[in-house]
Amino acid sequence: MAGEGSLGELAVRAGYTDQAHLTRETAEFAGMSPGELVRRRGRQQ
Repeated sequence: MAGEGSLGELAVRAGYTDQAHLTRETAEFAGMSPGELVRRRGRQQ
């Protein structure tokens, strides 16, 4: 999903109310921000 639009646009396309909703749930479930999750994923590839 990285590079496919703003975080707000991606959040809405994924069914979240807004960017803040996505960010809160990502932090709750993954223990990090969406940006950190993307950076870590990039290092694993």
